[in-house]
Amino acid sequence: MKQIIARIKLIDFMGFAEPNADGTKDGWGVTDGEAVAAALSDYISNSPEVDIYDISLEGVRRIDASFPREAFIMLAAKSVGKRGFFVSDVANAVLLDNIRAGADKLSFPLHACCQGRVEVLGPEPKRTQKELYNYVVSKGWVTASEVAEVCDLKINNASNKLKELVDEGFLLRKEGFAETGGIEFYYFPIYGQGLQKTAS
Repeated sequence: MKQIIARIKLIDFMGFAEPNADGTKDGWGVTDGEAVAAALSDYISNSPEVDIYDISLEGVRRIDASFPREAFIMLAAKSVGKRGFFVSDVANAVLLDNIRAGADKLSFPLHACCQGRVEVLGPEPKRTQKELYNYVVSKGWVTASEVAEVCDLKINNASNKLKELVDEGFLLRKEGFAETGGIEFYYFPIYGQGLQKTAS
């Protein structure tokens, strides 16, 4: 079992923007963001099999706080529990801070990678969720029964806590076949290409 990840270059959805001298583009404000969101929505509706959209900011030089909020953070919030959005190739801390401002404004957790470092923008997992969240991130794929054993929880308690993390946008889950037969949920982090682990 594995996640299906689609890498998207945001600049390819910014046809409205005049390129800079070096070929990069800038995204400003609500209007630009809404134009990107409309194009992204069309793309997403035609790829329902995708679990995670890895949105690359390669070639995007400057943005303000409104642009990423409208362009993809609102889409991510509307897709919670069904598919995840990961932001990669964030060139510098200024871009990251503007994306963070959008995540803070919507109170939605967004995973992003800036200069090789992955972090959660916006709200963090609650104190009672952190151990489970960190375990899923470290392992890549887990079941509730595995988490229950490692974290010394009852299976129902582990399932509920993992479901909370999915419902709040920190994790995703997929149905798979349990070793003992039947259907079981597998939980995994919202990471982009090259960062994910697959289930055995």
